[in-house]
Amino acid sequence: MVPVAAGIASDADGNIYVTNGDSYQLFKITPAGAISRRDRESGGEILPRYGLVFGPEEELYSYVWHTYPIYKFDDIASYFGSAGVTAPDTLAGGTKGYVDGDGANAKFNLDDGSNGRGAICVDKDGNLYVADGGNNAVRKITPDGTVTTLAGGGPSKSGFKDGTGSAARFKGPLGIAVDSAGNVYVGDNGNEAIRKVTPEGKVTTLVSRESAGTEVPTTYLVFDSDGNLYGITDTVVYKILLSSDGAALSSIAGWPSETGTDDGYGWEARFRKMKCMTVTPDGIIYVVDQQKKGETDFIRVAKLSRDEE
Repeated sequence: MVPVAAGIASDADGNIYVTNGDSYQLFKITPAGAISRRDRESGGEILPRYGLVFGPEEELYSYVWHTYPIYKFDDIASYFGSAGVTAPDTLAGGTKGYVDGDGANAKFNLDDGSNGRGAICVDKDGNLYVADGGNNAVRKITPDGTVTTLAGGGPSKSGFKDGTGSAARFKGPLGIAVDSAGNVYVGDNGNEAIRKVTPEGKVTTLVSRESAGTEVPTTYLVFDSDGNLYGITDTVVYKILLSSDGAALSSIAGWPSETGTDDGYGWEARFRKMKCMTVTPDGIIYVVDQQKKGETDFIRVAKLSRDEE
């Protein structure tokens, strides 16, 4: 159990890192199940909080809600060692707003107004992509911290429209993932759709609630090492089947609108409110499932095998 978890990511060795957003704690879970905890020191040590994702050099990226800087942790393992902590660098951002630019001059608004927070992903070249929910945009950050808007119109231009660059419209994007070719997949939460953004900024809609006839996983998206795309709603883990014609949804665990804490195979499993997910190098999917028991929130980290597909 991890109280009030805010983010989850897996490193190349299969270690799982989970953050506690409310209490500024970082947990490390080894493949054998051993759990270590790091508490923020009284001096205000920076710990990762939201949107955890590992880059190609095993660097960890994370952002802090309210102040919106995106941090780069070059040695997150140092937080659990005895030789001292390697402090993170601020890659970009630091104040709320909508500004492209270099490093701290750039501004983000990762709160989409619906109690959801945007996510980040990273490609094989170390470029980050941000689902900037409050700005209805997809932003790109190069390794040197240069921020540009890949697609979307800004905070006052919410909508549902395919197009290129600023001509496209989103409504509170949340989930985001990038494939090996640099195509970005966005969970457009307010529009209940999954959108594709090419490296040139061309946006197309792959699947929506209207076209699928069911809920669409927009909260969190992640690719595994084989190029399979997964997403979550509150209660269902989906595999998103991509094709040249769009996308189809295949549920692999949980059931729509049915909540619980039951373990089980596929549809037998129950979740209450999944917040984020990660996939280990060997294909194990972990989700953070927020629970409610009386007045106390607690977190179940559910382990799913791709064999359940």
